[in-house]
Amino acid sequence: MINEEYLSKCTDEQINLAVAWIKARKTTMIPYSFTLFQQFDSKPAFCSHYYHPTSNYNECMPLAIECGMTIEFPHKDLGEIGTISVYIEGNTDISFDFDNNDNHLRIICEAYILSNI
Repeated sequence: MINEEYLSKCTDEQINLAVAWIKARKTTMIPYSFTLFQQFDSKPAFCSHYYHPTSNYNECMPLAIECGMTIEFPHKDLGEIGTISVYIEGNTDISFDFDNNDNHLRIICEAYILSNI
C-alpha cells in the first residue's frame, strides 16, 4: 500500500517515475520529454530521463495547481514549519509538514501521488 511512510523511503527517481506514470494514466497524449516504454490496461505508460519534478520548479508547480494544493512556506513566526496540503473530496486531507531543510518540491510530488491513487 502506498502511504506517506512508503513514499518517504523512495528515491527521488522513483518519485519522478510515479508522477510520470500518474500523468500518463490521465492523458492520451505523451508529453514531448517522455519515452513510451510499456502499455498498462491499453493506456500509455512512460518514463523520462528528463522529467524531474522533485528538483525542477517548472515541472513541479503545475502538479500543485492541478491538485489545488495549499502551500505555506516556513516562516520564523510560524516556528520555521511549512505545510503542504490538498483536500480530497469525500476523504481526509493530505497534509505534510516541512522545514527549510526539506525538499518542498519532493513533498509536493508525494502529495500529488497520494491524491491520485
